[in-house]
Amino acid sequence: ETYTRISNDKGCASVFLSLGGLYYRQSKYDQAALSYSKAQDIYTRIGDDKGRADALYGLGTVDHRQSKDDQAELSYNEAQQLYARVGHGAGQAKALLRLGDVYHRQSRYDRAVSSYVEAKEIYVRLGNHLGKFQATRALSFVPFDL
Repeated sequence: ETYTRISNDKGCASVFLSLGGLYYRQSKYDQAALSYSKAQDIYTRIGDDKGRADALYGLGTVDHRQSKDDQAELSYNEAQQLYARVGHGAGQAKALLRLGDVYHRQSRYDRAVSSYVEAKEIYVRLGNHLGKFQATRALSFVPFDL
């Protein structure tokens, strides 16, 4: 019975996660945030850190899109920590890349560089050439004459 409940909860959370992505692509940001929050709540309750990280990443994306950078920073940071804890390098790297984007927009260039470099290192370790390119490209936009 417990397995069935957790399985059903995980399926429900997955649906909310997918809805969040759908609403985001339709520019329905309030609905996207609500869906991601519901997914996060369920994943937290059932102890699924990977799912929780996915939901936090989605929330960060919504917040960043709406220039709510303080909230985006918190979500991306927590997501990357959860991805690291569960050993999901690709997730950690993508969260670090977006975290770098938040810092860049805030002119916190030292932190942006740190995030981009860490993301790049993970992508190199994973053999993800596209991710390495994206991190390298992001680094190229950071002003270094500070």
